[in-house]
Amino acid sequence: MQKIKAIVIDNDHLKLKQPISLPSGKEIELILLETEALSESGWLNLSLSGLSKAYSDQEPVYNISMVKEKNPDYKS
Repeated sequence: MQKIKAIVIDNDHLKLKQPISLPSGKEIELILLETEALSESGWLNLSLSGLSKAYSDQEPVYNISMVKEKNPDYKS
């Protein structure tokens, strides 16, 4: 993963601040973060977005009866 800064030229074009070494036609995914500081709620939304990609609604629900070996350092 690379972090590259760019300037918005118009609604369809960006000007990269440094070159990238990718072949023409290579598809990439962009995550847009404005350089102005994100507000606390902005960071929260970004974190929640990442967590939602890591955990889906189809994740199994685990309960204490499924634990085979308890962690002796865990204090409940």
